[in-house]
Amino acid sequence: MEQSAGTEWLRVGSMFSALELAFGITFTVEVCVRLFAEGLGFWKEFWNWLDFIIIAVWLLEKLVTTLPLNSQILRLGRIFRLLRLLRLVRSIQEFDPLFLMTTAIKSSITVLGWTMALLFICHLLLALVVQQILFGYYFTADAENQEAQQRVFTYFGTFSRSFLSLFELTLANWIPVCRLLVEEVGEWWLIPCLLHKLTVGFAVLGVINAVLMQETFKVAYLDDTVMVREKMRTMKAHVAKMSELFHEADTSGDGTLDLNEFKRILKKHEVKVWLSAMELDVSDAEELFKALDTSGDGRLSADELVNGVSRLRGAGRAQEVRKILETSEHVKRMLADMSRQPSMVSRSFRSEASAPTDPRGADRLTTVSY
Repeated sequence: MEQSAGTEWLRVGSMFSALELAFGITFTVEVCVRLFAEGLGFWKEFWNWLDFIIIAVWLLEKLVTTLPLNSQILRLGRIFRLLRLLRLVRSIQEFDPLFLMTTAIKSSITVLGWTMALLFICHLLLALVVQQILFGYYFTADAENQEAQQRVFTYFGTFSRSFLSLFELTLANWIPVCRLLVEEVGEWWLIPCLLHKLTVGFAVLGVINAVLMQETFKVAYLDDTVMVREKMRTMKAHVAKMSELFHEADTSGDGTLDLNEFKRILKKHEVKVWLSAMELDVSDAEELFKALDTSGDGRLSADELVNGVSRLRGAGRAQEVRKILETSEHVKRMLADMSRQPSMVSRSFRSEASAPTDPRGADRLTTVSY
């Protein structure tokens, strides 16, 4: 039984060796083809350098029996090529959450760097202070309880241990470290431990998390790809909701809504509340129907309902407000021109009424009028 199992494992080893040879030849041909096709441009990309080094080490391993490098470790570097698949995330809409996470992480590198620097400096100073206090009055050679000092020394005996213990007090399970100082050193250590946890471990870390979340929302707000896809999803959801409303209101089944059907669907309390939640004024059904009926034929199509609700809901946009202001200014100019014209006509009539009747006066009137 053991011999058969060993024979089977020998066969598996031979199979893996054959697969390694096949993949090695395939990757070698791939690198040679790309090198021939791209020429000097092949060396401009980091991943091409990695592939070339891996193939070169593999070939040397096959040609030279004793090689100081382990090609298996280098071959694992090809796995990192899978990171290049992240480029596809931008073009595939179903990967929007993953794209948002990777983009936010990439844009948060600066914030992360400053966070690491802040926490490092704070814990560096605190570690120095705690170690100096303990070595100043607690760690003594003639102490009675050497076992307790040994336990405290495990956490705070050196600077590196104090540094790590303070990070544990801030980010990890802080109870064992706090309990050790309170039980073995003194109960008054309860106050600095709690102050440290409430300030650095709670307030400072809360601010850092808030900054990272703000950076994530900023990426989601400013990134063009995320913004366009979010707008497309919103429009798609709006079309689906309006289509459902249209099909429910179209009781006649002719594919259009008349005024009676529109009023009937608006009488439902749920529909009225839903449209009001979309910031659409539904107080006057007839006026709303006229505003939605852009064709003016007295019937609403599905496209008119979808586009009209999207146009009318919410507060007035800047472009619409600007058009209203331009129209009002134009109307004011027209009214001003019309107010000046009656005065000119009345002056003309008065001048004609006071003119003399003789021919010479008529010539003079004609001259004055022109």
